[in-house]
Amino acid sequence: MSVPARAELEKILTDESFALLDEGGNKVQGFNATVTGDSQAYHIRGRSRLGYEFKVKLSWKGSFGGKEVSGELDIQDLDSSDLDGFDVRPKPKNADSKSAAEALKKGARPAVKKAAEMLSQRLLARSG
Repeated sequence: MSVPARAELEKILTDESFALLDEGGNKVQGFNATVTGDSQAYHIRGRSRLGYEFKVKLSWKGSFGGKEVSGELDIQDLDSSDLDGFDVRPKPKNADSKSAAEALKKGARPAVKKAAEMLSQRLLARSG
């Protein structure tokens, strides 16, 4: 399950319709994602579940505060058993991108959590 799960999460995070941050005229999206780690499908009490422990590296770009922004983002511990316990570590590419990187620390968490939930739904729909 690891290879299709990593590929699907990369696809979700870099999809045109998926934004890491989209509020108040500011929009930041991911591109060029790399996901590493392991994934397994489980059947617990008659229900299929997807278990995984991933590391995510993602490039981001967009507009923030009227400026073009970009950078990199790391998530070291995206774990299906604790989707509230991961840290988003954005790194700005330049000075103009610093405020966007700060906003992504908290602002990207709900988007990444949503991406993880979409991953489980898509893969379990295929295998179920």
